[in-house]
Amino acid sequence: MTLAVPVRKLTVQLVDMRGERSPAVVFLHAVSSHDPRPETLGDRLNAAEAKFLPCQVGDRVELVQVAWLSYLEVSGTLPEVDGLRAVGAHEEDLELELAHGEKVSGTFLYEARSGRDRVSDVLNSEGSEFLLLMNDERTLYVRRGAIVRVHVREA
Repeated sequence: MTLAVPVRKLTVQLVDMRGERSPAVVFLHAVSSHDPRPETLGDRLNAAEAKFLPCQVGDRVELVQVAWLSYLEVSGTLPEVDGLRAVGAHEEDLELELAHGEKVSGTFLYEARSGRDRVSDVLNSEGSEFLLLMNDERTLYVRRGAIVRVHVREA
């Protein structure tokens, strides 16, 4: 027996560890498990129990293994960006080299503990598996395990 829960749909590009792209629709809960707001893509990707991502690829609904992904790309800016900025998140311009050879760049938006706010502190600490990187046209959630090198760009 399958029990359906209310979901929201978000159109993304899945980019796998080989660099291959697949258009997909990710299913997010209409209400977050942590509070009454809608679940964000970051909530879903960084949940401790997130091993497989429910999504529609083509005409099939699939569970995609999260460890297989390099990053997810969304056109425009996601709602969680405003929430992070409202709580004083740090912003650093980065260029990331990924395991499949692609380089992506943009502004890394992150929360950090006081005194542990350098990019290296965040990358070396326990925490979110997916990092939020954005630019004017798109928002990326990049999986830590897909990152080979990080270059902090000077402002």
